[in-house]
Amino acid sequence: MAHLTSTARGVRSTVADTAMLLAGVGLGAVIALHISTRGGASVLGSTSAAVLTEVGRVSGLLGTYASALVVLLAARIPLIEREVGHDRLVRWHRILGPYAIWLIVVHVGFILTGYAATVKIGVLAQLWEFITKVRWMLPAVVGFLLFALIGVTSYKQVRRRMRYEVWWVTHLYIYIGILLAFMHQVELGQAFATHRFAKASWLILIIGSLATLVVFRWLVPVVRSSAMKLRVANVVRESDDTVSVWISGTGISKLRAKGGQFFAWRFMTPELWWHAHPFSVSASPREDMMRITVRDLGDTSRALAELPIGTRVVAEGPYGVFTADSRHGDKVLLIAGGVGITPIRAVLEDLPPTADVVLIYRVPDRRALVLWEELDQIAATRSNTTVKYLVGSRREHPIDARTLAHMVPQVSVRDWYVCGPQPLINAVRAAADVLGVPTHHVHHEEFAFLP
Repeated sequence: MAHLTSTARGVRSTVADTAMLLAGVGLGAVIALHISTRGGASVLGSTSAAVLTEVGRVSGLLGTYASALVVLLAARIPLIEREVGHDRLVRWHRILGPYAIWLIVVHVGFILTGYAATVKIGVLAQLWEFITKVRWMLPAVVGFLLFALIGVTSYKQVRRRMRYEVWWVTHLYIYIGILLAFMHQVELGQAFATHRFAKASWLILIIGSLATLVVFRWLVPVVRSSAMKLRVANVVRESDDTVSVWISGTGISKLRAKGGQFFAWRFMTPELWWHAHPFSVSASPREDMMRITVRDLGDTSRALAELPIGTRVVAEGPYGVFTADSRHGDKVLLIAGGVGITPIRAVLEDLPPTADVVLIYRVPDRRALVLWEELDQIAATRSNTTVKYLVGSRREHPIDARTLAHMVPQVSVRDWYVCGPQPLINAVRAAADVLGVPTHHVHHEEFAFLP
């Protein structure tokens, strides 16, 4: 298995490197396009108005290109997502997204200022001239306002105050913004005025990236889920605030889902159909059944407890590389906090019976323990699996290097899997660093969702 895992990691590295290489080649092509369509003119010696306009044009091209890459990341192309991993895609998305928005902001500001300086009128007057006299400019302005909205709601301080459902819908506006804005660029942009190949390529880039998103995020999941006849088979209350939802279907094994992965679930009820939520499978998927276990953390998770049996389900995924296949050997440490036990329990089930496993499950009180009977049953069937329950506060049961070294034999040579609140993940990563555990032996999936 160590050899297989090493091979898989090599593939993930190759796919990631190839994706970055192609993105870099595309960036170079965009810059070359702008230079080639300037007719050899130099910015040096130009008026300040011309320089401002030039910066505006370049930033517009780069901002649009970055936006297309953001859309492709959000499309979760199966090959890339499967080999690179959801957490890395989220990280790339978060890094690139602000650059795209700020480049568009720079484009608008510098173009307005440059044109206003050229004809010697105010910036607002120039904006009004654009809106009222230049075709495609009004939808471009609306698109820019949508980009600005996405930028504001992306800040952590704002995002933390928003309900997930509101944040999710708001971030869909970026796709509308791209559609509204790109036509003014291909129809009026200097780089495309006389360059038909460039214009066609740009249209393919924008429309192709949006089409890819539609296909992989909506069309494929809907068609596949319908063909598999995914339905809610049962709803089981695990505790006062936690329920398990069983989803039945035909040929579920064709999804190739593994313990630790998650799907974006869309339950087709009047209240829930319009948005998807990410939930991990809490047991290894079977031929005709999957299960998720969800804690009451908001309107959607609360509504799952009342799902009618037979409700149609659309499943988008599976996503993530938080699986048993990611380990480097058969000595494993599993650490779960609260409802983070759900993917951990599924990973435990997928580990071979001969694996040497220690599972640490921390909860604030006994009422928060879920699936513990299943954990004990799995451990009872294995000779080298130990489950340790830490019931109490973080102060009573700290997860640090000293605690883990005391509780877990050969702790530094194990693969660590952790799922739970962010403070727990941070504590585990810090402990692993102190104990000399290689970074690539610490597995955690950033449970964030690309809209």
